[in-house]
Amino acid sequence: MLRRRPDLEHAGTWLTVILVLVIGLAVGASLLMNAAADDARARMNIASNQASGTERTPWGIWLGDRTTADLAPTDIQALKARADDLDHRADRIRELAGAASLAGLILIVATARPEARLANSQSATSPLASTRSNGTV
Repeated sequence: MLRRRPDLEHAGTWLTVILVLVIGLAVGASLLMNAAADDARARMNIASNQASGTERTPWGIWLGDRTTADLAPTDIQALKARADDLDHRADRIRELAGAASLAGLILIVATARPEARLANSQSATSPLASTRSNGTV
């Protein structure tokens, strides 16, 4: 069975698909980190007997439990530091996803095959109609 060598266009297509999936996962991870940071801030407000500025969602509570499990629930400074750290890391992940998106666009442009021209197609400089007539029939 003969295996044909992959050409540049197919390799670029597969690399682009993989890049899109990685970027999607990175953006999803950053959104989850933001949800955990929001829950850590809500816990901080509860610990300091202030009104919680945001509503605690089930996802945020679940993520907050996992990201702040090593902290005491009443340690306001540690909760603030953890929330700030999660927000900072989520922002950096989104910045890297933006750079990866630009790399994906460059990859698409570099590996795309130009449109195949038909063998009998006319040149762009040839007129569509005959120019030998001056308009009279």
